[in-house]
Amino acid sequence: MNIYSTWFLALAAGLTLTGCTEPMEAAKAQASASREATAELASLMAGTSGTQFNFTSLAQTISINSCSSIAKVELDDSTGKALTFTGNVGLPVQSPSGTLTFYSDAACTKSITMVTLAGKTGSAHFYFKDSAAESAAIAIDLLGLVSANQTETIAAAGSPPPSPGPSPTPAPAPVPMPPVAGSVPVPGATNRPVYNTATQVLTWAGPVGGGASTATYTQQTRTLKASGPVTTTAPGQIIEGLRITGSGAIDHGVITVNHNNVTIRQNSIMETTVDKPDKYTIFIAAGVTGTVIEDNEIDGNALGGEGNTSCVSGDTPNGPGVNGIIMRRNNCERSEQAIRFVLNNVQFTENWCHAIGGTDADWVEVYPVGGLCDNLLIQHNTFDGTDNPQGGADAGVNFTTGSGLPTGNIGPNISVDSNWFTNWPTVHAVNFDDSSGGSLQFSFTNNGFYNFQDNLTPGGTLKANSGNFIMLTPTSLTGAALHGNGGI
Repeated sequence: MNIYSTWFLALAAGLTLTGCTEPMEAAKAQASASREATAELASLMAGTSGTQFNFTSLAQTISINSCSSIAKVELDDSTGKALTFTGNVGLPVQSPSGTLTFYSDAACTKSITMVTLAGKTGSAHFYFKDSAAESAAIAIDLLGLVSANQTETIAAAGSPPPSPGPSPTPAPAPVPMPPVAGSVPVPGATNRPVYNTATQVLTWAGPVGGGASTATYTQQTRTLKASGPVTTTAPGQIIEGLRITGSGAIDHGVITVNHNNVTIRQNSIMETTVDKPDKYTIFIAAGVTGTVIEDNEIDGNALGGEGNTSCVSGDTPNGPGVNGIIMRRNNCERSEQAIRFVLNNVQFTENWCHAIGGTDADWVEVYPVGGLCDNLLIQHNTFDGTDNPQGGADAGVNFTTGSGLPTGNIGPNISVDSNWFTNWPTVHAVNFDDSSGGSLQFSFTNNGFYNFQDNLTPGGTLKANSGNFIMLTPTSLTGAALHGNGGI
């Protein structure tokens, strides 16, 4: 092969050539780097059993001649952790369709025939569009060893829109069992979702089909389908019945929600890296509202980590946080927070928060960062403070107006009601601090405390402060009035 052939092949593979006067030398250098990356990747795969190369974005339904949302593929090991290597490798993206075309940009202006598998992340992305109505299969071949495949739907102009959001492949429906005795909702661990890795079955108790809790819980089970990371593709999408594993960050999650009115229910969602900082398991993009997260096991996998991890967070103009979310009946574990930071219009109810991660853990952590946090309902949750090896336990609920961050206001429409704070023997179970200035107003009623250090002197203005009690057991529904009068 002569140098001109090498140059043109490099260009066809999408390699970027540097320099203007010596393109052939640049092509030779990049071709050599590509060969080295390909050799390293082939060797890595040969030495790794159970590798998986799959689409991590859901199948899409788009209109004729419309550019798709981003499509993503990822190379993982048998546990779902991304396989990384040095450099990048070009992979052919193909379709038997004669009209489907592929692009590197979101406007579908830069046509490609190959996608770039980035060694740093083990992932690649692209966009597509089609000039004909059809079901179009896409295949991305990885060195002739594995292939990622997905079928997209191209709808004719004027055809009815798809039902709310493309959903994952249907998983088996929940299996109801006898109702749970007693009046509900109440806090507690026994009703919250738990995933059995051996049987792939999620077990929980709540209303059949989800939704707001009623007078009784029904015990249910569901066999989950394995999935890589999920990014939403349409408003109203329902993500359910999946065992979702992958790696998040502070700008995306194992699940990334980019659209309004998404429901995430009856899943097991786990971060695959172990004890790493700066990880959100579910990430809500800026401006997104209407998210419902219910009856899930959400595992941050950071019990011994450095911190800055949360089961749920996202992006707001003032910093990490969410606006407009219902989060109910979830099992939140092995993370520094269950939900954080700049919170507005949040219902956080009936969740089991346990197995603290990080070094400064508050299960519900609220900081306004110079703005406002308001309209919060925190009710019927269990906040367990059993400490981790780092001594990371800090509080079950933390409202702080400043403390080194820009001072803002919290409240007044905030209710902390009928929660259990269990096993906080050396630190405060709750922390309410307006010493940096700003306004802090909330209600604190009917909460139970078990095995706790009684240093519950709150800052701010309590609109209601009554009915709080000392629990004789970790599941007591009543007890002696806290401080003799039920106030903190």
